[in-house]
Amino acid sequence: MEVDRGRTVPLELARQPEMVWGLGLSDLPWLLAGGLGDGWLWHLTLAWSWKAPLMAAVTGAAVGLAWGRWEGERVPARLWQWLRWTSGTRIYLP
Repeated sequence: MEVDRGRTVPLELARQPEMVWGLGLSDLPWLLAGGLGDGWLWHLTLAWSWKAPLMAAVTGAAVGLAWGRWEGERVPARLWQWLRWTSGTRIYLP
């Protein structure tokens, strides 16, 4: 059995490194997925009156998920916590 000797990881090592524009490695896939989604919408045979709002919505969602913070925590982490909380077991009392 190992005894905790009170050692901690320095803060600069515990934080995720920022790669570009203040984004960490876990934030970049949101931008990549948004770019791929916009590229897919660009090549659809829809009228521009449909394409432009759809592309704006995809871009807005990707940017919100990548850069968004909610009470100091990343938006995807907060959404995951909410999903786990809503799908958890409940006891209903009369």
